[in-house]
Amino acid sequence: MAARGREMERNSNRQNGAGLTVNASVTTKRWVGISHPSRWDDKPCWSPDGRMLYFISDRDGYLCLWAQKLDPETKHPVGQPFAVYHLHSPRLALSNLDTDNLEIDVAKDKIVLGLGELTGDIWRARRR
Repeated sequence: MAARGREMERNSNRQNGAGLTVNASVTTKRWVGISHPSRWDDKPCWSPDGRMLYFISDRDGYLCLWAQKLDPETKHPVGQPFAVYHLHSPRLALSNLDTDNLEIDVAKDKIVLGLGELTGDIWRARRR
């Protein structure tokens, strides 16, 4: 659970394993569900102005950065979630990290997230 000003977000899971991200107003103590047809949604993070909730999701088969527009007053979802940044490369991807190490942070002009990089070389040797 993370707080931002008068609002907070938390991540919980349905029994079928699908992620459910919810947000609330601390002053009204009312939770608003933001449910998505995805197997895994996690690491919710507010935009600085509170009009967007960023999160990591596997809704397209890869762990990518997504966002959901929110009504500024009610914090209810507006429209469908949209992809902010796709990370479909096996070399540089969110999936190369353990899910405990996945984190995102959002500032006014940037989004910071950690990526795991996998590289390798194949060498062939001849026996003499």
